[in-house]
Amino acid sequence: MNETLTPDLCVIGGGAGGLAATMAAVRLGRSVVLIEKRDLTEMAAQNGMLAARALEAAAAAAHAATRASAFGIAALAPTIQYGAVLEQVAKAVNQAGLTRAPERLTGLGIRVIRAAARFADAGTVMAGDIAVTAAHTLIATGAGPFVPPIPGLLTVPYLTTETLWDLPILPEHLVVLGGGPYALEFAQSYRRLGSRVTVICESKAL
Repeated sequence: MNETLTPDLCVIGGGAGGLAATMAAVRLGRSVVLIEKRDLTEMAAQNGMLAARALEAAAAAAHAATRASAFGIAALAPTIQYGAVLEQVAKAVNQAGLTRAPERLTGLGIRVIRAAARFADAGTVMAGDIAVTAAHTLIATGAGPFVPPIPGLLTVPYLTTETLWDLPILPEHLVVLGGGPYALEFAQSYRRLGSRVTVICESKAL
């Protein structure tokens, strides 16, 4: 053990949730140690949530063009250039990645440790050779897409929120499995961009 840190908050995980908690704590004047084993800048570039927000903005712009007559402006049917939409999504995600660079976080007074975290005991988190004994510890390690055990699914070229961005053209028909907020955001965005969309969900709320 080479060093012991005693911050107000230790955050394990540098994804969207972990960074949001980190920034909120810093704004409140608290000392924070952020532990993440992956490269934070690369993580931002792979962040499906950021990409979804950028896609939603593009879809909203297309939708607004079709409703301009409500404001006394001739409505237009937008021509969707899906490749350009994806380029804009990638640009937005990359720009967001710059704000999450370790150097910027360090400049804000956040101690960033790139290492795998483990608990040495109930009050001590180890990150490499560094021991972190914080007043509070937040585990925000995130999650990846869940592929449900649907018969036949593995025999078709299904998409997830991580692989959706690899589509070279706008899908003619997109089937969305699930009716949660994230699923419906994608459904609405692709419908506004011109895809036919079918949402399949067990919930009666829809």
